[in-house]
Amino acid sequence: SNIDNKIYPDTVNIKKSLHNINYVNLCKLIRIKKALFKNEYDELIKSEEIINEIIETNQCYSLKTLAISGQDLIDAGIPKGKNIGKILDKILNEVIEGNLENEKNSLHNYIYVNQEELNANTLIK
Repeated sequence: SNIDNKIYPDTVNIKKSLHNINYVNLCKLIRIKKALFKNEYDELIKSEEIINEIIETNQCYSLKTLAISGQDLIDAGIPKGKNIGKILDKILNEVIEGNLENEKNSLHNYIYVNQEELNANTLIK
C-alpha cells in the first residue's frame, strides 16, 4: 500500500509521486506519515517543501503540464495509436528527470532527433 512506500525528498521522486497519485493524495499521505512515522518527519517536511516549490514554480510533473501533446507527435509524423501515449510518457519521464527542458521547441527537437528510436521502442508490445 502507499502508506508503506517511502517518500524520497528529492525533486524527481516527488514529481513522479505527484504524477502517480496526484497533489491532494500526496499531501494527505505525507500528513498521515508524519503522524505515524516520527523517524521520517524531517524528510517528510523536506518533501512538502519540494512539493510547494514544484507547484509554485509550475514545474512539469504530468502530461497535462507537458509543453507538447499527442497532436504535436502526430503532426511530427508519428502514427496515431497507443504509441502516442507511450511516447508522451517517455518524454514526460525525461522532463521529470531533468534530461529535457519542458519547452515546446526543445521537445520538438527531441522528437525529431529520436523519431526512429521512439517509433521502434514503443512499437514493441
